[in-house]
Amino acid sequence: MHPRPASRPLRTVPSPGSEEDTLRVEVRHRGGAAVVEVHGELDAAGAPLVGAVVEHVAARAGTPVAVDLRAVPFADTHGLAPVLGRDVVLVAASAPVRRLLRLMGLPDVRGLPPVLRRRRDRSRLVGAVR
Repeated sequence: MHPRPASRPLRTVPSPGSEEDTLRVEVRHRGGAAVVEVHGELDAAGAPLVGAVVEHVAARAGTPVAVDLRAVPFADTHGLAPVLGRDVVLVAASAPVRRLLRLMGLPDVRGLPPVLRRRRDRSRLVGAVR
């Protein structure tokens, strides 16, 4: 079995405006579980990247896929679409994302997947959501 590579950004999508608007998606491994972390503004332009990463992680690690949106300062409904599937679990979300989810009539966190519930480091994943 090959060792897992260190966590690294998979790809960035330049957005108009400052460098802070650049979307970055990382897959981190915490306690044996993959967590997709999204950084930057998540809109229709970034949705295909996030969707592709979520699908890739689901194919390799199984489902559900844990997604961390705590570093997303802005999101629209098109950007959130890839993370609203039944095989995705939101483990953290920024205040703007939580507000949008509430406006859409959705809960901001659906609970941790079983593999993360058993891990001791789970408090780092859900701390920003409360």
